[in-house]
Amino acid sequence: RHRADLAAAHVVVSPSRFLAGQFERAGFRPAADCEILLYGYPGALHPPRRRDPAAKLRVGFVGGIYASKGVLVLVRAFRHLRGEPVGLTVHGHLDWFPDYAAELRREAAGLDVTFAGGFAREDAERVLSGLDLLVVPSIWYENMPITIYEARRHGIPVVVTDLGGMAEAVEHGVSGLTFPRGDDVALAERIRALVHDSALYDRLAQNRPPVVTLEEVVNRLERLYSSPR
Repeated sequence: RHRADLAAAHVVVSPSRFLAGQFERAGFRPAADCEILLYGYPGALHPPRRRDPAAKLRVGFVGGIYASKGVLVLVRAFRHLRGEPVGLTVHGHLDWFPDYAAELRREAAGLDVTFAGGFAREDAERVLSGLDLLVVPSIWYENMPITIYEARRHGIPVVVTDLGGMAEAVEHGVSGLTFPRGDDVALAERIRALVHDSALYDRLAQNRPPVVTLEEVVNRLERLYSSPR
């Protein structure tokens, strides 16, 4: 049924080349036939952050608190960062999967890790403005995480798992840093590098790719709808 529905569509839109490739591998539709269209983001584009070597690096996670999001990998990375001027704040609802949340709290005992809970959509600007670095440590593919581009809109560098849509969004050492799936030691090394190398931090912030606006996405969609097929 999925193959028939997609074959009947005049246009198929995907927010990542990765997802289009997965659809092709599943026999749904050739990736070359898909229109790649990133999400659009409302709000101002903030200037790139600069690293203050004398300040503690404020690392954040923003998203769902469940196993596939890899929050445990991030918390465990902070075991290897004891004594470093770096702290982690986890933003997300802790009551969705209470057993997983309890495991996170056990792993975080004695570490500079704060669980801030969920927040309203209108508080996103406040949450992101309180971070210096966003980590997306998912252990599943992801498609094209919204938080990566929200961080970029705020001028914040990102560290992500080298997998799926996350890897597509980040060029390692240029527009962010990547690490192998589930490797908390490697993740700690990436964070430590940004703690101590302010030039690297500043370069990653400056090299953010363009952030697509909501207006640009709407204009592109309107052109797709109006184009003859």
